[in-house]
Amino acid sequence: EGQDNIQKAMIDMIAETCTRDIAENTYHYRSSMRVPDESERVKKGQKFFTTTLEPFLINLDTLYQKIGGDYIIGNKLSYADLAYYRMISNVESIMNNFSSSHPKLSDLYLRIAQEPKVKEWEEIKPKVRM
Repeated sequence: EGQDNIQKAMIDMIAETCTRDIAENTYHYRSSMRVPDESERVKKGQKFFTTTLEPFLINLDTLYQKIGGDYIIGNKLSYADLAYYRMISNVESIMNNFSSSHPKLSDLYLRIAQEPKVKEWEEIKPKVRM
């Protein structure tokens, strides 16, 4: 949770963007039920990356470097960080150079992945095929 109303609003903004604008929209190109043709899924994924994901990552990277701490907003894990983790997990397949193009965000992702509850969830969550 944020320390004040501004941090709380920023956490909400980031979590909503990661969840609604990015993660939920990945199903439009990832799902073989929605897009049966593999080459069409690849094209849609590349377009999504270029027009939506990469601009968001650039802005998030700037914000994180400007006001972040150990986590996106401040020094405590928040649901914005968990939403970010989920988002990156959903889009990993279309991000070729994430660790080199966004090293701080990549490090953040890896740090969140090491959180005990996140590691536990990754081990027990149902496996879903797209």
